[in-house]
Formats: sequence, C-alpha cells, structure tokens
Amino acid sequence: EPNTKYVVYVIGMVPDGTYTTEAFTPEFTTQEIKEGPHVKEILFNANRSEGYISCWIYFDLDTEVKHLRMSHIVNDDTVYNLSDEELLDYLMEDNDSTFVQEITNQTYISIYDQHLTAGDTVYYAGAVYDEAGNWRIYRETYTL
Repeated sequence: EPNTKYVVYVIGMVPDGTYTTEAFTPEFTTQEIKEGPHVKEILFNANRSEGYISCWIYFDLDTEVKHLRMSHIVNDDTVYNLSDEELLDYLMEDNDSTFVQEITNQTYISIYDQHLTAGDTVYYAGAVYDEAGNWRIYRETYTL
C-alpha cells in the first residue's frame, strides 16, 4: 500500500534452529506509485528507394500525455544507450537531434528522417511527460 510504514525482520538461522546473527529490523515507508503517461504503440513507415523513415507515435490520452521529447539520430547509438537519468538530462538540453512537441488532443505524432540509404539505422530515445512532470522513457530503433 502507498504511504504505509513496514518493518522487516531478518535473522540468520541454521537448520537446528539456533540463531547465527542478531535480528536486523529495518523500517521503510512505501511511496505512491506514479504510472506516468503512456504511448500506445510506435509504428514505422519506411521507403528504401526514397530514403526515408517515418516514426508514428500513438498516445494513450487517458494517461494525460502533455509533452513528448524524442531524440532521433542516424547511425549513432550514443544517446540511445544513455542511462535513464542521463537521457532525461539530454532531452532537456537545446540540441538539434531532439523533437519536442506539446500534446493537446492529437492521438499521434510523426517524426520524419530523410536522405537515408539502405542499412542506415535511426535510434529513437525519448520520453513522454504528463502535466505534473511524471515521465516514461521509450527507446526504439529502425533500420532502412
């Protein structure tokens, strides 16, 4: 249960029932679970002969999606492989590889990469945010 105090009892014991350690009784309080906003699905539309990939991101509007920040970099997985904390920091910086969109009532957005050649991979790494700032991270790749 959220916001509930618990005590855990831990003690070392051997098969004959004798104790091998003092009782350790840490206390902790659970936190409220925050689901954050959701993406229903991510789909791709690509055309190898025309050299483009279109990433379609469909939102679950019942989870109050308010903002999207998505990095999309061709043939470089550096941002894609950042830890969650590093990725969130990167997405807040002003850089050319991050698509930023406020979500009002649209059910999807599309991120378009062009001038690609066969074998190019686009690395998508981003997050959706709700009004309170709760977030959920998404990572996808697509190879043309």
